Amino acid sequence: MTRHLILSLALLLPFFPAAELTEAAVTPPSPTPHVAPIAPEAGTLALSTEKVIIFKDGHGLFVKAAKGVADSKGRVFTENVPEQAVLGTFWAVPDERPLRSTVAAWHESVRPKAEERSCLSTIELIRANPGKTLTLGLQDRELTAKVIEVLEASGTAPAPVEQYGSWQKDVPIRGGELVVVETLEHQRQVFPLSSIKTVSGRELITHCVQRSEVSTRARRLTFDFGPDAANKPVSLHMMYFTLGVRWIPTWRVRSGSGSKAELSLQAEILNEEEDFDAATVDLVVGVPSFKFAGTPSPISLEQTMRSAVSYAMPSLMNSNLGISNATFNLRSGERMEGSGSGNGADINAFARELGGESKQDFFVYPVKGLALARGARAVVPLWTRSVPQRHVYTVELTDNGAPSKAALQTNTVMHQLELTNDTDLPFTTGAAMITDGDLPLGQDLLAYTSPGGKTLVPITTALDLRAIQSTAEVKRIPIALTVDKNDYAQVFRRSTVTLSNLQRKAVTMRVSVSATGKIANATQNGNAVVTDSSDRVNSHSVVTWEVTLAPGARMDLAYDLSVYL
Repeated sequence: MTRHLILSLALLLPFFPAAELTEAAVTPPSPTPHVAPIAPEAGTLALSTEKVIIFKDGHGLFVKAAKGVADSKGRVFTENVPEQAVLGTFWAVPDERPLRSTVAAWHESVRPKAEERSCLSTIELIRANPGKTLTLGLQDRELTAKVIEVLEASGTAPAPVEQYGSWQKDVPIRGGELVVVETLEHQRQVFPLSSIKTVSGRELITHCVQRSEVSTRARRLTFDFGPDAANKPVSLHMMYFTLGVRWIPTWRVRSGSGSKAELSLQAEILNEEEDFDAATVDLVVGVPSFKFAGTPSPISLEQTMRSAVSYAMPSLMNSNLGISNATFNLRSGERMEGSGSGNGADINAFARELGGESKQDFFVYPVKGLALARGARAVVPLWTRSVPQRHVYTVELTDNGAPSKAALQTNTVMHQLELTNDTDLPFTTGAAMITDGDLPLGQDLLAYTSPGGKTLVPITTALDLRAIQSTAEVKRIPIALTVDKNDYAQVFRRSTVTLSNLQRKAVTMRVSVSATGKIANATQNGNAVVTDSSDRVNSHSVVTWEVTLAPGARMDLAYDLSVYL
C-alpha cells in the first residue's frame, strides 16, 4: 500500500505499546572476573524504538516507548539522551499519568570493581595469601611463617574528569614495601618484600583480586510524575528529530531493445545515530522544512549552544545543499566536465544532491521490523516494475550569435533512456545503473518523476552519431538599435546542424539549440520559442527538434537567427 505523508503529529500517532525491555546481562571479562551484580537504580526506564522515519537529507525522527516503576519521589530516568535533537522537536508524552517536568542533566557515578586474575609479582602473591603458612626464600635463608599482612593503605581513585562515557582506574595504594609474618615460634617479623626470592607452600594461592573503580559520566533525562506516582508503574513516549540516519535510493534499470524496461528500487540505509531493533522504518521521498534544523535542542546538553536566531535565517540554512529536481530535469543528461567521476566523492555530499524534492508531496515506503545497529548499513529492496522505455539520442547546443573562429563544430551526442512512469509510485531521485540484461551500460542520476511523467537517464556518449554545427552571416545592418547611447548592429545568420547516423538501425534524435537573439524559420518542423525577453537588447530563444534518422542517413536542421551585436 502506498500513501502520501503529511508531516505532523498525526504521522506520529497513535503510539503502539511496546514490550518491556529487560536488563541486559553484562559479559564478564576473562579469565574469571568477580564483579558484583549492579542492581538497577530505582526509577530506571526501559526504552524500545517503535518507529524511525528516515529522510534522504540525513535527518530522522525517532519514536520510542518507555516503561518503568517510579522511585519513592515519583521519578523515572534514562541515559538514552538524543545527542543531536533539533530545537523544538523533542517531546515526551505520558501515556496515562500526567507528567510534571523533564530535566536533562549530567550524572556522575563511581562504583568499585574487583577482578580475579593470576598474580604477576611477589607483592601480589603475598597479598593473596593472608593467614597462610608459607616458606619464603630470602637472600640468605629460608623462613617458614604465617603471612599476616602487607603494610599498605588503600586510597581513592581520582574523581571523574570532565569527559563523557565510562572509564576504569586502579585504586591507588600507599606503602607496599614491607610484609608482616608470624614465625613458628609465634614471633612477628617485618622485612622488605624485595628480599623475598621464592614463595612455596601447600596453601599457596596464585590468583589475586585486582581492585579498581569504574567512573561514569553520562547525560540523563529525568521525568517527574509527582509523589502520587511513587513506586508505581509509569509509561510514556518520546519523539525527536535528529541528524544521523539517512537513506539513499539506488535504481537498477534492465533495458534492452524492447519497449519495456525492468525498473527496480532499493534503499541503502545508513545509521550513525543509535541502535534500533524490530522497529517500523518509514523511508520518505521528499525533505521536510525544519526552520531550526541547524540548532540543537537544550535537552541534548550541548556545551556551547548555537544561536537559534542566526540559524533561523534562510540564507544561513540549507545553503549549497544540492540541486533541485528542476535543475535535474533541465539538464536532460548532458555530461558535465568531471561529472560522474566519483573521485573523492563524499557520501554525505552525494546524499545532499538527492535531497532536492522538498517541493514534492511526501511519499512513504514502510519497512517492517528492521534491526540496525549504530554504524551499520542495510540494503532493503522496495519494488520492481516494468515501465515503457525509449532510446533517445540527444544533442544540446548553444548559439550566442557571435562570429565563430571555426565554421564547423562537432558536438557530443548522448545516448539516453527515456522512461515513462506509468506506475502509481513516484521515481525518487537516485543513482541508476543501466544494464542490457546483465551487461552494464552505464550509470547516472535518475531524476524525480511523478506518476504519469517521463524522465531521461543518460547512458553513454554515442560515438557513431554525429551532430555538426555550422553558421554563416547572411545580412548586417550597421546601426539598427540604440540603447543607452550605445549603437548595435543587427546581424542575420543562417545556422545548420547536420546529423549523421552511422548505426545499422534507425534512431530517434532530440536536438535543442539555445540562442541569444530571435530564432525563426526552423526547418524539419522545429519548434522555436522565446524563453526570455527581459534583456533590452537581445531576447533569448530555444529551438527543438525530434527526428527519426534512418541507418546511414544524414539530415540538416536549419534556422535563422537575428541578433544585435
